Amino acid sequence: MTEIRRNFLCLMFAIIFLVGCQSVPQTTTPTSERPSLADLDKVPRIAAKEVKALLDAGVKLMFVDTRSREEFDEDHIQGAVFLADVEARYNELAKDTKFVLY
Repeated sequence: MTEIRRNFLCLMFAIIFLVGCQSVPQTTTPTSERPSLADLDKVPRIAAKEVKALLDAGVKLMFVDTRSREEFDEDHIQGAVFLADVEARYNELAKDTKFVLY
C-alpha cells in the first residue's frame, strides 16, 4: 500500500512539475518606431532665407523648438513654442499656420 501511495505522489509531483514547465506565450510590448535615416530625407527642409521671405510675405508661421525644455527655457526664438506645448496651443492657431521646426 505504501508503494502505491509513493508512486501516486511521485506521479502527482511529476505532473505538477511538467505543468509548471509548460511554455507560456511571451508578451512583447510594442516599441515606438523611430524614423530611419531614409525617412529623414523625406522631411521637407527650408533655408533661413526662405523663412524670412515667407515672414516678409505675411505667411503665418509658428516656430517650434524641438530641443530640451532646459535649452528652450535658456534661450529660444521670440514667439517660438516648446514642442510639448504645441498640442495645448493647437486650437489657437489659424488653419493656414505653417510650422517651422528647429
